[in-house]
Amino acid sequence: NLSTAPALYLFGDSLLDGGNNNHLPTIAKVNYPPYGNNFPQGITGRFTNGKTIGDFVVYI
Repeated sequence: NLSTAPALYLFGDSLLDGGNNNHLPTIAKVNYPPYGNNFPQGITGRFTNGKTIGDFVVYI
């Protein structure tokens, strides 16, 4: 009998946290190409163009 956790919280460093600054009042945004080109939903606002370790953990 497998059960799932209701939430997963990752407090990270550069390996876990790709950053998401779309909601911060700064001029350093990453909501334009090439950031997010590898994601089906498009632009992600993250300082990475790929998945982090945390993204893979949620699918285990």
